[in-house]
Amino acid sequence: MEKNTGNQANPICIVDAYSTGKKLAHEFLKFEKKCVHVKSSLANANDHKRNEFLDEILFDGNIKKLEIDLIKYNPSHIIAGSEMGVELADKLVEIFKLTNACDPKTTLLRRNKYFMHERLKELSLPCVKQFKSDNENEIIKWAENLNSWPVVIKPLNSAASDGVTICENILDVKTAFNRIYKHENKLGIKNEEVLAQEFLDGTQYFVNTVSWNGNHYISEIWKQNRRRLHGRAFLFESMSLCPSNGNIENELIKYTKEVLNALNLTHGAAHNEIMWTDKGPVLIELNARLMGASIDDSAFIEALGYTQAQLLALAYIHPQKFINKYVNQNYKIFKNLSEVSFLFHKDGILKDFPKKEIIENMESFYSFNGLSEIESIVKKTEDTIGLPGFVYLLHESEKIIANNLSKIMEWQRNNEIFTIE
Repeated sequence: MEKNTGNQANPICIVDAYSTGKKLAHEFLKFEKKCVHVKSSLANANDHKRNEFLDEILFDGNIKKLEIDLIKYNPSHIIAGSEMGVELADKLVEIFKLTNACDPKTTLLRRNKYFMHERLKELSLPCVKQFKSDNENEIIKWAENLNSWPVVIKPLNSAASDGVTICENILDVKTAFNRIYKHENKLGIKNEEVLAQEFLDGTQYFVNTVSWNGNHYISEIWKQNRRRLHGRAFLFESMSLCPSNGNIENELIKYTKEVLNALNLTHGAAHNEIMWTDKGPVLIELNARLMGASIDDSAFIEALGYTQAQLLALAYIHPQKFINKYVNQNYKIFKNLSEVSFLFHKDGILKDFPKKEIIENMESFYSFNGLSEIESIVKKTEDTIGLPGFVYLLHESEKIIANNLSKIMEWQRNNEIFTIE
């Protein structure tokens, strides 16, 4: 293939454009900037060809071959489109000697949950007590010495709450350890060690950001509702958009920027999961990519005026415009927005969605997103991938949204949303 010219010259390379990363190529095309897609896993070899990309390249583990495949495009930027693409994207940044990117020498700080918190500890920032090992007995001994139950057992790096388990006793720790150790996680990585952490009690928040050259913009803050899943962790039930200022929000913003600096996230998007505890904000984990699952772009635009993916594209194409317009500014809420994450309460065949019409007639109803087809085979929800789908509630009145959300949550907890046989 000949080297491209014009608007096709120096395209942006997106590694694993999945989840919300699927939207990035379309956002860059709005700036007449084309993209090349690198798929990091052979598991995605047979994906349907996506016409929004100039080319799609499958990485088979041979980094030199991938370099040769990309050289003809001479990419201007290399971005992770989802969690599984973060490490390879950073490796390619190093190979192509790109400067407008996070430092590849510090990738582990943004990917490995253990090193994340060790770095925060080193800088005296709030962090969790933790321990990692490939030895079950050492993990048990650490938990016993901590003497503060429950504890959390999880992989060092994965996605969608994969393997995360809240353990109330030693038997739970053993079960969780053996479920994780030496098993492949959702990123296709074999878990060679297991991470144990203290349990953070409080309210969980998502703080989404876009950064350029160390300048950070908080694109939105979300407050979560969640439900404990026996033998695992929490199921995410809903999230609601928070104002950009307030006592808690101001502390979250300050702390998030400190975390981004500590973990050397200088460029790109981040999805930061933070627990608000009785001692203030404590990081659960930083994810060096867009907020995942399924996003209804139009709902976000009505609420905030943009999506995180749109901000990310602007930052890469017109960095100074992004800095001038957004950095050091608080986001504005034009309409209140909440999202309910549907849950399947058991395995089976989805026979009906009896509450669908009632939800559609609610005052704040905006849209459904990612719903499963009737008569499809479904699995009990045990992670945060978002397979059952979502409903978005949008309204000028925060009270109306709260009432509608409360009703949907009541139906969900009573297993009245779906009929599964």
